[in-house]
Amino acid sequence: MALAQSGLNIRDPQQAYDQRRRTERRVCNLQAVIVTRHGEISGRIFNLSAGGAGISIDPVVSLRPGESFVLRHDVLGEIPCIVRWAVHPRFGAEFTVAGAALASVHAVYDRLSADPGGEV
Repeated sequence: MALAQSGLNIRDPQQAYDQRRRTERRVCNLQAVIVTRHGEISGRIFNLSAGGAGISIDPVVSLRPGESFVLRHDVLGEIPCIVRWAVHPRFGAEFTVAGAALASVHAVYDRLSADPGGEV
């Protein structure tokens, strides 16, 4: 779909993509484990927001939109998620819990704003 048809008057497609996001993302580089019904997959969180994360995984494995999994990280804990988009080997995950269950995510997110390097 062309940007003009979408109602957006933007020349830069990346800017249009960024405007689709509901919450601000912070760049990071966090080692994580993705737990699926098929087993555990090593991955890296490359961005984090209050509602989800961008994750890259081993290229041998693929996840599809709609698949559920648990994101496991030493500081974040275990967070139930659902895949919202996938461009192998990267995908976007939405957290399927809210409120107090995401306290650790908010704490890490706040630290990322103070530390542009993205390591936690």
